[in-house]
Amino acid sequence: MIDNIKNQLRIKHKNLRKAIPKSLKKQYDKQIFNNLLNCSCFTNADTVLTYISTDIEVDTHSIIRYCLINNIKIAVPKCVNNHNINFYYYNNLTKLKKSNYGIYEPYGLENDLVTFSDNTVCIVPGLSFDLNGYRLGYGGGYYDRFLSKYDNLITIGLCYQDNISETLIINKFDKCVDYIVTENSLEVCNGQK
Repeated sequence: MIDNIKNQLRIKHKNLRKAIPKSLKKQYDKQIFNNLLNCSCFTNADTVLTYISTDIEVDTHSIIRYCLINNIKIAVPKCVNNHNINFYYYNNLTKLKKSNYGIYEPYGLENDLVTFSDNTVCIVPGLSFDLNGYRLGYGGGYYDRFLSKYDNLITIGLCYQDNISETLIINKFDKCVDYIVTENSLEVCNGQK
């Protein structure tokens, strides 16, 4: 029953994202990036973990460029066995390959596994977030598993305002983010560090 409701919500929020005209999406992405720059934990980070965005996700390419220009270490995820992800350092020479899930992942970097500090920020994908910081992911549980192992990371969810939910259905494995950034605001969530 809960899985069915979550799947219906996933379809709803994917459709909301797909309905955003490209020119408006580009404007929203720029506003989200500018609001992210108001988050000192991001601008002062030693390392930023971020996904490589797809066409319907909030753009992360500007985040990657910003980090590379400002000498902030950047790392991107790769799906591994049993619904887990590892993060690998990224630079302009990193080779990317499209995975079975349609997302770009680094390959040939097994020796570049990231090491975490207290000043590591993780940009967390989600189809929807509520203001408590809980998210509706894509259904694989990759980020919840990862965040449960590294709960000292500072976490930031990126989301379009229309995809913010009042409350989301959560279970005991769901992890909330510390901040949510939309085109309208930077929100501090209940779980904020």
